[in-house]
Amino acid sequence: MEIGVISDVHGNTVALDAVFADMPAVDALACAGDVVGYNPWHAECVAAVRERSIPTVSGNHDRAVASETRFAFNSMAGAG
Repeated sequence: MEIGVISDVHGNTVALDAVFADMPAVDALACAGDVVGYNPWHAECVAAVRERSIPTVSGNHDRAVASETRFAFNSMAGAG
Protein backbone atom coordinates (compact mmCIF):
# COMPACT_ATOMS: atom_id res chain seq x y z
CA MET A 1 0.00 0.00 0.00
CA GLU A 2 1.35 3.42 -0.95
CA ILE A 3 0.37 6.35 1.25
CA GLY A 4 0.90 9.97 0.24
CA VAL A 5 1.38 12.53 3.00
CA ILE A 6 0.97 16.28 2.74
CA SER A 7 1.59 18.85 5.46
CA ASP A 8 2.37 22.49 6.12
CA VAL A 9 0.18 23.80 3.31
CA HIS A 10 -0.24 27.05 5.30
CA GLY A 11 -3.07 28.38 3.14
CA ASN A 12 -1.15 28.13 -0.14
CA THR A 13 -3.71 26.80 -2.59
CA VAL A 14 -1.38 27.31 -5.57
CA ALA A 15 1.16 24.94 -4.02
CA LEU A 16 -1.51 22.50 -2.86
CA ASP A 17 -3.03 22.31 -6.34
CA ALA A 18 0.44 21.69 -7.78
CA VAL A 19 1.06 18.87 -5.30
CA PHE A 20 -2.25 17.21 -6.18
CA ALA A 21 -1.48 17.55 -9.90
CA ASP A 22 2.07 16.19 -9.62
CA MET A 23 1.53 13.49 -7.00
CA PRO A 24 1.65 9.97 -8.39
CA ALA A 25 -1.33 7.71 -7.76
CA VAL A 26 -1.42 6.50 -4.16
CA ASP A 27 -3.70 4.11 -2.30
CA ALA A 28 -4.37 6.60 0.48
CA LEU A 29 -3.60 10.20 1.33
CA ALA A 30 -3.14 11.80 4.76
CA CYS A 31 -2.47 15.33 5.97
CA ALA A 32 -0.10 15.92 8.87
CA GLY A 33 -1.50 19.33 9.73
CA ASP A 34 -1.11 23.07 9.25
CA VAL A 35 -3.56 23.43 6.39
CA VAL A 36 -3.96 27.11 7.37
CA GLY A 37 -1.45 29.86 8.16
CA TYR A 38 0.79 32.42 6.39
CA ASN A 39 -0.96 32.57 3.00
CA PRO A 40 -4.42 34.01 2.25
CA TRP A 41 -6.27 30.97 0.81
CA HIS A 42 -7.22 29.18 4.02
CA ALA A 43 -10.81 28.39 3.05
CA GLU A 44 -9.79 27.06 -0.35
CA CYS A 45 -7.16 24.76 1.16
CA VAL A 46 -9.53 23.44 3.82
CA ALA A 47 -12.17 22.85 1.13
CA ALA A 48 -9.68 20.96 -1.08
CA VAL A 49 -8.72 18.66 1.79
CA ARG A 50 -12.37 18.11 2.76
CA GLU A 51 -13.49 17.45 -0.82
CA ARG A 52 -10.95 14.64 -1.02
CA SER A 53 -11.90 13.31 2.45
CA ILE A 54 -8.24 13.37 3.47
CA PRO A 55 -7.73 12.30 7.10
CA THR A 56 -6.01 15.22 8.83
CA VAL A 57 -4.44 15.90 12.19
CA SER A 58 -4.39 19.44 13.52
CA GLY A 59 -1.14 21.34 13.39
CA ASN A 60 -0.34 24.28 15.64
CA HIS A 61 -1.69 26.78 13.09
CA ASP A 62 -4.91 24.79 12.68
CA ARG A 63 -5.37 24.68 16.47
CA ALA A 64 -4.74 28.42 16.75
CA VAL A 65 -7.50 29.17 14.25
CA ALA A 66 -9.97 26.76 15.87
CA SER A 67 -9.25 27.74 19.46
CA GLU A 68 -9.36 30.76 21.71
CA THR A 69 -6.07 29.63 23.19
CA ARG A 70 -3.15 31.94 22.46
CA PHE A 71 -0.23 30.33 20.70
CA ALA A 72 3.20 31.88 20.32
CA PHE A 73 4.12 32.44 16.69
CA ASN A 74 6.88 34.32 14.97
CA SER A 75 5.91 37.76 13.65
CA MET A 76 5.27 36.46 10.12
CA ALA A 77 2.92 33.73 11.33
CA GLY A 78 1.18 36.07 13.74
CA ALA A 79 0.42 38.48 10.89
CA GLY A 80 -1.64 35.77 9.19
